[in-house]
Amino acid sequence: MLKKEFKEIIKQATLFFLLMGFLILVFKIRSVFGDYKFNFTEYFLIFYQLFIFIFSFFFGISMFSNEIRNNGFEYMLTLPFSRAKLLMIKILPRLAVLILLYLVYLILLSLSASDPFLITPVLFNSLYFSLFLVSTSFSVLRGNFVANSLFTLFSFFFLIVAANLIAWLVTINYFGKSMSFKLSVFTVEGHYPFNSDMVPVLGFLLAIPFTISLFYGFKKYDIRSPKRYMKRFSILFVPLFLAGMLLSYFALNSSIYPYYESFYITEEGAVLKNNMVKTTVIDKGGEREIGDSFPIWLWWGSYEWNGSLYTISYRHRNYDGKILKIDKTNFEVKDVYVPEENKHLARLMYGYKNYLVFFEKEGKKHSKKKGGTELVFFNIKTSEVKKVKTSFNYSQFCGVAEVNNKRLWVGYYIKKAGLTIYSVDEDGNYKEVTRSELNPVYSNEMLVTYTKGHFQFGKFSESGYEIVKRVKEERGNFYNHNNGRNDLNRLGFKFLYGRKYKDEIIEKFLMIDLENLEITSFDPGKIKKGFIRRGPENITFFTSFTNSDPIELDKIYKFKGEGLVMLKDFKEVEWSLSSDFRHLKNGFIIREGRKVRFFTYPDLKELKF
Repeated sequence: MLKKEFKEIIKQATLFFLLMGFLILVFKIRSVFGDYKFNFTEYFLIFYQLFIFIFSFFFGISMFSNEIRNNGFEYMLTLPFSRAKLLMIKILPRLAVLILLYLVYLILLSLSASDPFLITPVLFNSLYFSLFLVSTSFSVLRGNFVANSLFTLFSFFFLIVAANLIAWLVTINYFGKSMSFKLSVFTVEGHYPFNSDMVPVLGFLLAIPFTISLFYGFKKYDIRSPKRYMKRFSILFVPLFLAGMLLSYFALNSSIYPYYESFYITEEGAVLKNNMVKTTVIDKGGEREIGDSFPIWLWWGSYEWNGSLYTISYRHRNYDGKILKIDKTNFEVKDVYVPEENKHLARLMYGYKNYLVFFEKEGKKHSKKKGGTELVFFNIKTSEVKKVKTSFNYSQFCGVAEVNNKRLWVGYYIKKAGLTIYSVDEDGNYKEVTRSELNPVYSNEMLVTYTKGHFQFGKFSESGYEIVKRVKEERGNFYNHNNGRNDLNRLGFKFLYGRKYKDEIIEKFLMIDLENLEITSFDPGKIKKGFIRRGPENITFFTSFTNSDPIELDKIYKFKGEGLVMLKDFKEVEWSLSSDFRHLKNGFIIREGRKVRFFTYPDLKELKF
């Protein structure tokens, strides 16, 4: 009987693959007479994923179709097998073929460079096997095959909704009602406080009660009374499924990241902690919440000036944000800029002396009808607002040039596979100044760009922008300069540092001297991996690590001319999946499970509260 089942399955699989080949051929023929390019590999991978997903449904729902069609169900039940063994004979061959097809899918996935598959591997894994478990549960029902299939698909849809409902409840419980989350078919639209891959895994776990109930209901199956099967099936399925949902809720709730919060260290050494619902301040006075109707997004543009912290606050889904002023003495929160109705803020905000600069767009964030974009100059002292219409939707800034008592904000945006560098003042005078293949640097009154194999050094003057020197250098040299880039006052560096890699190992360090406009290099010594970060007081730091997944921090150094000076090592930290290291604007944090340690620049002093 087992051999017969394998023959039947191979026959079905062959028919499916012939159909898949026919559809690919149709697309190939259409491409000959059409105006699009046919990519056989891409089409094959897409169709393969789609067809084996259909297999999982068809193999399950048709498990007893041959017996039902030939009126052999009653005879099959008289065979000298237990009901459980009979089910195993039916399920195992189908499961073996599905696993074989799945292994081929994994091989194709590993060989594919462009990843043209329809859905992500984790989501596909769960849906693929879950659909098989659900469909086998209703394969014993006699009657209209189409009606049974529709009922099975409805049950599968119910399973998906249940898994997402659990994720939604856990998310709402963590973030509170102030977060606007929307439940959809395949996902919760919003940020999870846990690994999002857990949601499809929950769907697979919730499919197991279907299979357990199948064995229980089939134990006393009577072909003359399918309702009796459904009754026995439901008696066990309902409590099992509800218990599975309850256990899944607690399991998912316990898997919330212990380090989901983001942090910000002020120049004075106070810590702001944010979990996208509320923001608390931690200092010598303890930990207390600072109030605001919107969650504060500290990493999207925070600027400290004259005893206050200016930052962006967003309502999660609508992104109809505003700009806040947080008094660093008493941490009172005040709105300083709220967009007009039917307008919203773009992500980043920049600060320079008494000005904030950000982009404002017409229309709601998720609206299909969107208008133009304006560059907004906001005077912190006077609350005066000046707006400049732009022809581009998004831009970043790298510095401010002071020319003839006028500020030229130097920005850049992507245009035709490169970057266009421009300058604009508060009166809206806009001028494109140059192009660059790498992100530009503005420091020490010098603009550094890269094009056609040369680094270019240019200056702004009354007569405009002028390139003063070109230095031939490889494009692969990467100069990291932009940490803390929102504060454009912090860009008066004499030296710019970078790294050159060979086989993912640092081959040498590079240094640009912005006074004599020369590029030199020096030996990294024993340092193999790491990244460069900017700190206050014109100091550049280098962080070395021994492993990047997860990060295992080794030492922190300070650049000093053509060399490094070690400041601190972290041998005492037990690095694991629950530990983490993050650079911040005024320091860095180390997480060890739920414990968080704070260190401040420039002396790496640990904050003790």
